[in-house]
Amino acid sequence: MGATKGEIVVEVPDGMSLDEVRKLVREAVLRYLRKKGLSEEELKKIRVRVEVEG
Repeated sequence: MGATKGEIVVEVPDGMSLDEVRKLVREAVLRYLRKKGLSEEELKKIRVRVEVEG
């Protein structure tokens, strides 16, 4: 199975660190995929990359 790319645009509150943003995005993506039926074993293979602009 090849990589699937998606894009999510999020407004970040002033004062939130990049580490906090990355953690929140990763948790949200994994929670979504878990609801879609991925197993814990499959979720361990997921890589989430967060790019920040601006």
